[in-house]
Amino acid sequence: MVGGVDEPGWDALHESATNFSFRPGAQRVFILITDENVTGRDRNQGTYTKSETEQTLLEQSVTNYALIDSSDQSSRQDYGDLAEATGGTYFDI
Repeated sequence: MVGGVDEPGWDALHESATNFSFRPGAQRVFILITDENVTGRDRNQGTYTKSETEQTLLEQSVTNYALIDSSDQSSRQDYGDLAEATGGTYFDI
């Protein structure tokens, strides 16, 4: 969380995937928990796009799971689709 209100989730995932040191052979799993989405909220946009984040997660062999407001279509598109693209899934908060 940045500044108490911003939640640039794509940045969090991208930065974690590129900066976290995993031990050799470790299964790489991230769990994103947020009640925010990116679509329509410029403050949550951050530096990286969804496409860039997805590519990085796949390149780093990270499986992502997301706990989101699954009743919100934007949250599903922003984070649910990203989780599924990496072999993970999403769940309702």
